[in-house]
Formats: sequence, structure tokens, C-alpha cells
Amino acid sequence: MMTLRTTGLLLALALVAGCETTSYLDVAQAFVGGPSDRLLADPAWGPPHRRATLSDGREVWHYEKSGSYTVTLPRTSRVVVGNTTAYGTTDVAETRAWSCGVSFIVDGGWVREARSAGDGPCR
Repeated sequence: MMTLRTTGLLLALALVAGCETTSYLDVAQAFVGGPSDRLLADPAWGPPHRRATLSDGREVWHYEKSGSYTVTLPRTSRVVVGNTTAYGTTDVAETRAWSCGVSFIVDGGWVREARSAGDGPCR
């Protein structure tokens, strides 16, 4: 069973680093099958931004997360002086923004399912 500290650490590593291998949904899946109190008590999640009740009595807890990360991309340039052409490569830092919507299905105090939509590290 994952501790709150471990879950928070995984979430921080996935989001701050712009990690491509661990998605936000992967981190959210760690709560599936566990008590909903654990989700509420986790500092990375806490109370949901929105709640809704389904017709069968289950609840949907929805969270919105967003952030940014920086990638370094090589840029090739070409300089022509007279009959001489020179090429050079420099690294350019580019900041990319992302946003996610994560929904948990909660039933009887237990997290039954997690879903995510968005870009960047969401999926």
C-alpha cells in the first residue's frame, strides 16, 4: 500500500519534471481500491474541486490540475557570408503548459475508478 508521502512524491516527480513515463492518471490509479479518506488526506489532492452524484448513488469527485515544464530543443541555424555557408546548433529552452481533469468514482467510501482527460502528463 502506498503511503501519502510516496504518492505525493510520485505526483511531484511526474508533474514537475514533465515526466513522459509516469502520467497523472498513473498516479491517480494508485488510489483505486482504497478508501476515499486517503485521497482527501493526501496534500497533492485534498478536497475535490467539484462533486456530483450519479443516478445510482455513486459520487464523482473531480480535480483540475495544471502546470508547466521546460524542454530544451536544438535549433539549427544557417549563416551565409559571400560564398561560404556555415551551420550551427544551439539549445533553446521552451516552456510548455499543460492542464488535466481527473475524476474519481467513489462508492461507499471507496475509490472505484479514476479517469483523466487533458494534455501533457495527463495520460
